[in-house]
This record gives sequence, C-alpha cells and structure tokens, in this order.
Amino acid sequence: MTLIIFMIYLSLSFILFVIENLKNNLKEITKKVIIPIIYIIILSGIFSGLNINNLNNNIFLIIVLEFIIRLYYENYILKKNITVIDEKSIIYYPVVIIISYIINKDLINKVASIFPTVEEMKLILWFIIIYILINKLKDFEIKDINNNKNNTLIKKDYCISTYAKLKVKYNDNISSKIDKDLLLSIMVNENYNRPEYLRKIDNIKNKYFSTLTKQGIMQVESNKIIDDLESIKLSEKKIEKISKKLDTKKIKKSELNTEIIKEYYKNETDKQKITIEIYNEIMSFNNIK
Repeated sequence: MTLIIFMIYLSLSFILFVIENLKNNLKEITKKVIIPIIYIIILSGIFSGLNINNLNNNIFLIIVLEFIIRLYYENYILKKNITVIDEKSIIYYPVVIIISYIINKDLINKVASIFPTVEEMKLILWFIIIYILINKLKDFEIKDINNNKNNTLIKKDYCISTYAKLKVKYNDNISSKIDKDLLLSIMVNENYNRPEYLRKIDNIKNKYFSTLTKQGIMQVESNKIIDDLESIKLSEKKIEKISKKLDTKKIKKSELNTEIIKEYYKNETDKQKITIEIYNEIMSFNNIK
C-alpha cells in the first residue's frame, strides 16, 4: 500500500469518525457496525465507478484507522483512561473489522462493481414497488374491515350464511375428534377478518418475502406458505391440545366450548367475544332446524 493510498484511507476514516459522532437517536450498533459497513461499501462502488479499483484492495482499513482515531480522541483529547473507554466500542469494533475484512476480500475484491447494474436495479425496483403496493392494499383492507365492524360484532346474517358455506366446503375435512361447530365458529371469525382474496395476496407476498405470518383460513402462524386445509389441521391440533389441558371435571359440558375458545384466543378478548357470539348463533340456528 502506497503512502498516497494510506493518506486517502486516513482522510476517509476522519469523515467516518465525524459521521459516527453526529448527534442523533441511532442505536450504538447502528453507529458502530452498520454505518461503517455501509460506508465502505458505498466508497467501493464509487472507486469502481471512477476506475480506481486499487483503492478497494484494503478498504476495510478505513474502519481500523477510524478505531485508532477514536482511541486517540478519547484518550488524549477527552482525557479518558483507555481502560474505561466505552465497553460497547471495544466489543463492536473487533466485530465490524472482521465483518468488513470478509466483505472486502470475499465480495468487493471479487466483483467489478459492488453497485447493481441498470438491469438489476430495474428488478430491485419492481420488487420494492410490488412489496409497497401489497402492504398498502393490506393496510387499506384491514382499515376497511375494521371500520365496518360495529363494536367488533359480526352480523347474524353474515355469521349463519358463512357458516353454511364453510360447512358444506370443509365439513368432511374436519376431524370428528373435536366439535365441528366449534372449529367452524373460529373459521367464520377468521374468514371475516381475512377474506379469501386477501389470503391469496398474502401468499404472493410470502412467496417472495418469507416471514412468520398468519396464513390459511384459520390464520395460523407459519413461516412457509400453507393452504386453508393445512391451517384447519393445525387448528384442530391446537383445539385438541387445549381440550386435554382443560380440567373437564370442573367445567360444565355446556361451558366447555366457551372455555376452549377463550384459551384458543388467549389474551385476545375481542376475538374471544366475537367467536363465542358466533358459536352461540350457530347453536341457536341448529336448534331451530
């Protein structure tokens, strides 16, 4: 490494030092780890664009020099004892130096430019646009659904008509080990909160952005795409587990399903109230028949 390159690195490390010391509400890990890594990645892209790739060979040294500058500043300017310098800095800097070295040697030095090409940028932009649109539509639909709920209660007509449709569609797929009307009550509630067309949008999003989300007609948490039938099977297992957990000797048979619903929607009082109401409506409807 020539003296000129060293002086450039030293100058850029001073700039990084100033950036890290700007007053803001950023977390220490962001200032000491994320910002330095982003800084050298951006610089490497600029150097590649200017066709001065020799500056990228050991660009991680900018972070090493910034650490030395910080030690000097805190020890000699602020008169801090080197043994009492911020403990987090002592932890963060070895980590960020190792990470930046790996990025430097295994990524920056092995590509023509760290910045994406125009074609790659087009693809990234389309992914961002699709992601934003899906989330905006999701937020809009959730607000619309919530605004149409009168005190979180589902209308009787909707409750019975949806129950009838879902029973015809899924009755044969529900295990006989549990009360089918109990599971259908939960299904009616979840289908109301997350209709089929919104679940299809969720599946498209989860295909590209796999995260732990509620999926299927029963809105079961999963980090992989599951369909309505799979979500029903998972709900059945949950209900069976709750049934075994409850002390049936102390609970009246007429109150058992209510207690299962409360346990199923633990800490979700609105959903408990709505599902119990749906279940009671279904029971009244079946008795009339």
